[in-house]
Amino acid sequence: MCFTCHNGTGSVYNIQVEMDLVPNTYAMHPIKVNLPNNPGIYNYTPGTTAGIAPPGPYDCSTCHNPHRDTGNGLLLRWRYDTSEYVTYGSSSPDPYSACWSCHNQAMVDDTINFSGHQSHIKLHQASCTACHYSPHGVSHVELVRFNPGFVGPSLSQGSGPAFIDNGEHSGSCTLTCHGVDHGPANY
Repeated sequence: MCFTCHNGTGSVYNIQVEMDLVPNTYAMHPIKVNLPNNPGIYNYTPGTTAGIAPPGPYDCSTCHNPHRDTGNGLLLRWRYDTSEYVTYGSSSPDPYSACWSCHNQAMVDDTINFSGHQSHIKLHQASCTACHYSPHGVSHVELVRFNPGFVGPSLSQGSGPAFIDNGEHSGSCTLTCHGVDHGPANY
């Protein structure tokens, strides 16, 4: 039903192309789809979601309310602030309540899986959408896809933006974000 418009024919948001990426080389939230490369339902387990979210699968309507604008943009059921800079922790309502509907809010302070969440979100006020631009389908397990409005090539390297997944919660980013050159930054 959603792809009647969100396949590029009736809406500027072509979600079908993101949802039909080859699953061996791409990742996505465990959302039910029925497309050539992704037939049926993803059977995620707590192990494949790294224990940071319920295993799913989910429907589009888990996050979106297609029948009523809730005032959160993109017909989202909860707030998701997509501004370049977001003050986190002291604002009300919570700018990322959409994320916390599934993910544990403690991931912001997690120093085991990715300690960068704390410094990026709390200290530097970077928006989640700077690194996780689209939750539907991206090329990395960590759902990293840089927001082209906020993230550009590394000035020192003359390349990027790029993310290299080194496994076991480590990787590197080659980019410029919020005026800071990461050429590359390892974690």
